[in-house]
Amino acid sequence: MASVLRLLRPAAAPRAAHRLLYSTARPGASGAGIQAAALQTLLTSSPKPLVPKEDLVFGHTFTDHMLAVEWTARDGWHRPQIKPYGPLQLDPSCSVFHYAFECFEGLKAYRDAQGKIRLFRPDMNMARMNDSAARLYLPQFDGAEMIECIKELLRVDQRWVPDGRGYSLYLRPTLIATENTLGVHRANSALLYVIMSPCGPYFRTGFKAVSLYCDETNVRAWPGGVGNRKLGANYAPSIGPQAEAESKGYQQVLWTIGKDHELMEVGTMNMFVYWRNEQGELELVTPPLDGTILPGVTRASILELARGWGQFKVSERTISMTQVAKASNEGRLLEMFGAGTACVVTPVRCVHFRGTDYRVPLDPANPDSQAGPVTARIYETLLAIQYGDTPSKWSILQLVVIFGTMHIVKRAGLEAPEYVPMIRAAYAVATAAILALTFHLKSLIQKRNDTTALEYDDPTPGSQNARIVTTACKYDLGEVAKLQKSTLLTVAIVASMHKFGGYTQPLILQTLLPALNMYKNPLFQIHVLGRPATDSLKRPWIPENPFAALTGQNNNAASAAAAAATAVPASEDSAPASPSGSSTSTSETRKDR
Repeated sequence: MASVLRLLRPAAAPRAAHRLLYSTARPGASGAGIQAAALQTLLTSSPKPLVPKEDLVFGHTFTDHMLAVEWTARDGWHRPQIKPYGPLQLDPSCSVFHYAFECFEGLKAYRDAQGKIRLFRPDMNMARMNDSAARLYLPQFDGAEMIECIKELLRVDQRWVPDGRGYSLYLRPTLIATENTLGVHRANSALLYVIMSPCGPYFRTGFKAVSLYCDETNVRAWPGGVGNRKLGANYAPSIGPQAEAESKGYQQVLWTIGKDHELMEVGTMNMFVYWRNEQGELELVTPPLDGTILPGVTRASILELARGWGQFKVSERTISMTQVAKASNEGRLLEMFGAGTACVVTPVRCVHFRGTDYRVPLDPANPDSQAGPVTARIYETLLAIQYGDTPSKWSILQLVVIFGTMHIVKRAGLEAPEYVPMIRAAYAVATAAILALTFHLKSLIQKRNDTTALEYDDPTPGSQNARIVTTACKYDLGEVAKLQKSTLLTVAIVASMHKFGGYTQPLILQTLLPALNMYKNPLFQIHVLGRPATDSLKRPWIPENPFAALTGQNNNAASAAAAAATAVPASEDSAPASPSGSSTSTSETRKDR
């Protein structure tokens, strides 16, 4: 990586406070959307010394650089810029200070055993941030483009990503309104920025189960509010109740709502209960996404993992503290834990409710354990994925292919007119090869004619979980058709960018990236490489993003756990699973809301 930086650095740049290292766009280029290709990097000449990782405290140390993108109603998103970390210059009348025009995200980058940097499901964070922005009428952005900018920020500050299990680099994307006027109205200017902070293990000496205080007076969110958005306004009001809980000897607040005290969240985490329900089934329950619960990335990952295991019932439904107390009294309460980006999972050892401390057994086989077996398994499984110990498409490698290619293109002068015919020809050959491979896949699928029955809830957004019954063969043929359409759509988009926008780089990138995309595709993995359709390759897969080829992403990540699917030979009856081993997925909304 150092050699790449040396290659890009001007030969005789004068020493200054900061140095413009490179710009990947034509001068003055700007547009309505964030464009990773226009990213400009300004490096500091005074890098800070690294803090020993043993001394890291969450949120106290920050890297050398930050990413910033300005937006105005007139011009849209301006050119993204990586620049030295430093204070923001904002007018005292900025609406962010007066009316809480702000939303943010939290995600982490991890260094695996091979030294590579990995992001954990950043696409979900970008989608959630756009949802938060829409609720505030702040500008939305292209999540894929933003991820590419974040990858470059990681490349620039890669020395700040600590190694070792439990260590990571926390990323905080933030979007604020910056208009210098008083009055509650739609923002006409905004700033999207990303800062990064290295952090150590949340539990430095291993798991530490926490005690909860069920707040019977305050509520975190309410129906029709913004509890499902990551807004700063949701967090400051929780400080008082948290301080009160601590004064009573408890470590976190358990947020509830309604006369039965339906569970919402714990502290700033999603809440999970593992118990034997009144029907005698082992069940992992978490409150439903009814508009009052933050749709956590860790929450979604846990649900997908647990459903993929198929060893107990997994439900998103209303559960009240009165039910938990009753289960505790009857010996049916087994484990409770919170889940979030910072800690992954936090085990719970007791809950104070209406004057009584209800104990959570944790692990009956080990009185000294700080986590139950299910909680511990979830924690270890997620960590193994995040650090690359277990292969998973949830963990995205921070590659330098895109930006490296852009730099090489500019340095080698490949954007010159005389190279355009050669680039067009290479792109045409690469695209033709991919299309030919899709027809080969279709032939292999038809020849195999896998009649295994497949029954699942349609994961397509807006499908309202319609139940689909098909066969593996028909499903795979449908996915091939989608892949062909995606390829042709990408051709149209890239050709338009090349012809009307004058961008040569996307054409060069698309000559290189399709092979990588095809290799990661489940169809290729199963039918060409002969890998079994289990774990991350288990059908159904997350619907393919038609722009995946543009970004180098494959949206079929962790498809095995994305839906509760059952596969049985078509000739056999599909009987429901027994209660003791059910992997049924249920979802309901809160009643009387």
